[in-house]
Amino acid sequence: MKRFVILILIVVSFYSKGFSQDKSELLQKITPSLAIVKSDVVMGYGFFVGNNTLMTTVSTIGKHQKGTVLLANGKVANLIGFVATDDENDLVLLKIDNDSAEPATIASYMPMPNQSVFLLTRNGEEKPELIAAKLNAFKDLGNIKLITVKANAPLKTAGFPVLDSVGNVLGMTVSSPIEGSVMTFATPAEKILHLIKNSGELKGLESLTSIFDLISKQAAVNEEKARASKEFREQGFLRLSNKEYSAAIEKFSMVIRINPSDADAYAFRGQAKCLQLRFKEALEDFNKALELQPEFAEVYDMRGVCKAELGDKVGACEDWTLSYEKGYDPAFKLIEKFCPLEY
Repeated sequence: MKRFVILILIVVSFYSKGFSQDKSELLQKITPSLAIVKSDVVMGYGFFVGNNTLMTTVSTIGKHQKGTVLLANGKVANLIGFVATDDENDLVLLKIDNDSAEPATIASYMPMPNQSVFLLTRNGEEKPELIAAKLNAFKDLGNIKLITVKANAPLKTAGFPVLDSVGNVLGMTVSSPIEGSVMTFATPAEKILHLIKNSGELKGLESLTSIFDLISKQAAVNEEKARASKEFREQGFLRLSNKEYSAAIEKFSMVIRINPSDADAYAFRGQAKCLQLRFKEALEDFNKALELQPEFAEVYDMRGVCKAELGDKVGACEDWTLSYEKGYDPAFKLIEKFCPLEY
């Protein structure tokens, strides 16, 4: 198995070299689809999904009832309205009075964790730049589901596309819903495709005001929840490191009460229960964490430990193998020590 994994790594390494060599080609491909959106003194970003249809966030427009769009070819177009919105995901399809834009290609497949992607940003000269990154996971925040992307540093710019290796759009970057997060967040392409499919009649920008107010209120609620979750999570980590397992369980339970879709909270609560030798209860938490985030490699490792303690050696080895294959290298020591050679 180890030899097989090493072979995969060699292939991935070779592929990555070609991947980085195509960076300039990808930038050249996506640049004609990018746009700068200006509403009075406010500036934001977006990308075209049609010759005169621009994808961006409602927050980019705000309450401004007029605006202009700078196209990649240097032309300036006026915003004439919008044809679709998604309140939950802060998305809007704008129309401009020019049909010379080049639309981007939206991916029709579901991306996978650890997939190599590119993020877009702008340098000091306001020119687009590509940043190599890895798709981390899908983050379920209750009413919305976002892609999390890991790069050297999180990007703060909303409205830019996230690209796969051939330039297809996998999603659009949005403002981080989690305070202090080291991840870049993006709305998945399926939401963009759904919005395009459900485009309707042209409406004036003034109609966006009520939608913007609704999104702003929801953002404030989400921010408050995120702040509380972060505080309880940090308290849980502290209790866990001090071996105060009951107190840690209480703190992680508070995180789950605020956000029942927080896979991390289930994982760490399960770890605390496991350290209390409450293996069956820990197993339930690990199962829930993996239901929410199936690519959570470390959780497979911990669930394997629980299964082993409960006498399920086959199940334990299967979980440790999955953990290792999904990128958690320490799991290999458990496979090597406790599992038959076929693993």
